[in-house]
Amino acid sequence: MVIEQADVGGRQWRTVRFQMVMNARVLLKTKSFDTTEEQTQFAPLPVGLGYRQAIQTLRGSATASAPGIR
Repeated sequence: MVIEQADVGGRQWRTVRFQMVMNARVLLKTKSFDTTEEQTQFAPLPVGLGYRQAIQTLRGSATASAPGIR
């Protein structure tokens, strides 16, 4: 298992990479799980931002980086 953290600004530390590889035996079969999660482009938001404004901010950044996604 790998967990990486980074300073994302303003003395805020966040997990930026999580990787896990696991093998499990279920009855007579072996299952393998290999997952990696990476998070990037952290940006500070104003204090007191409501959830509706936060959703609008996320939608705005998603459509700017990947056209056609809503």
